[in-house]
Amino acid sequence: LTVTALAIETPYQSDGPAQLILASVDLCYIHKDMMQAIRQQLREHHPQVDADRVIISATHTHSAPPLNAYGQQTDAMLEPEYVAYASPRIAATLAKAWDNRKPGGISYGLSHAVVGHNRVAAYASGESVMSGKLDRPDFSHIEGYEDHAVNLLYTWDDKRQLTGVLVNAAVTAQTLQSTTLISADIWFETRNELRKRLGQGLFVLPQVSSAGDQMSSVRTNARAEQRMEQLTGRTRRDQIAHRLANAVEDILPLMKENIEWSPVHRHYFEHVKLTRRQVTAKDLADAQEAIDKAQVEINALQAQQQADEKLKEDTAWLKKLTRAQWHFNRGRRVLELADRAKQEPTTTAELHVVRLGDIAFASNPFELYLDYGIQIKVRSPAVQTFVIELANSWLMYLPTQRSVAGGAYGGTPASSREAGPEAGKELVEWTVAQLEKLWQQ
Repeated sequence: LTVTALAIETPYQSDGPAQLILASVDLCYIHKDMMQAIRQQLREHHPQVDADRVIISATHTHSAPPLNAYGQQTDAMLEPEYVAYASPRIAATLAKAWDNRKPGGISYGLSHAVVGHNRVAAYASGESVMSGKLDRPDFSHIEGYEDHAVNLLYTWDDKRQLTGVLVNAAVTAQTLQSTTLISADIWFETRNELRKRLGQGLFVLPQVSSAGDQMSSVRTNARAEQRMEQLTGRTRRDQIAHRLANAVEDILPLMKENIEWSPVHRHYFEHVKLTRRQVTAKDLADAQEAIDKAQVEINALQAQQQADEKLKEDTAWLKKLTRAQWHFNRGRRVLELADRAKQEPTTTAELHVVRLGDIAFASNPFELYLDYGIQIKVRSPAVQTFVIELANSWLMYLPTQRSVAGGAYGGTPASSREAGPEAGKELVEWTVAQLEKLWQQ
């Protein structure tokens, strides 16, 4: 599990030097406490870094901390422990990137790779299910769009030698989500493949574009894909790595001929108030039912463990306990949301927009459904727009109205408890408006 940071300073701006650090971490999400701790570390120990002009995003690997047994008594680190462990290491990496910056250039390009797939199945009844079965007689269609674009930013030293590549794609690192491995998932294989082709010293910085309803597992043509994996000798993760590396390598010769050495650099960020999702009476009833059912299962599993202490080391038992606690917590959060929505009709999201030459970066803290990312990209004044989700905090899913109506996980209050479709529209409008301002300056 790694953190990769790209530090950029463009000193020749009309209003003075501009600073930006883009970083990627192999975690499921960036907890707000972790982000606060990282910024505090930077302010205390590395004041040369502007802690506000840092965009840290997660790859959404489900095989990394701080996912654990939700507060149960295990040997796994709990979230506060992991924040204390990881934050100074991440902050030090950002500072190291800043301190080691040297004259260089960037180039950008668009490539394609089929690596992410919409994971919501819709049925004839109007119901939709996240990762729902497709071989049911009542299966109707895949709920939403897929985006196979790969936005690429290449970095070069002053001798025109490639130093790194930023890879932005609408895919999360979730091929291992049902295992107990600790892994960067698809980005481990992708980094290895790119370094094998382009040099072991290559920095690889992954970013997840809007992919709240996307995943790396195959949905249609699954048996054919499995056969091709057998024929090629590649696992699913290897296949994704191969396709992403092909996308990077395919346009590389063009990128070397189109390096920019002093691009326009503008950066704006704001803590934006977005409409908070409201909870219905049915939502509350469903939540209480889930809590009651989960509590019964938790009590039974804990009783088993009291009778047999070795169960704490039993993976099957731990999975059952974790799952039950997960359902309990989801129900409890809906009740908390109902109370909070009465007092606070809005939630706050840290949003960034960056202009770097003719390209744009637009970050948000959500698992953002693809529709919103597409809306931003097609309305952006930039030639190419890199949407970055799961950045600088984690506010869970931001679903479309279509998915809310279908009832799929991701569209329910338990999984999108901070914001809903109304906030999605507000986020798009704010992002597009700020990007237009950057291009008017």
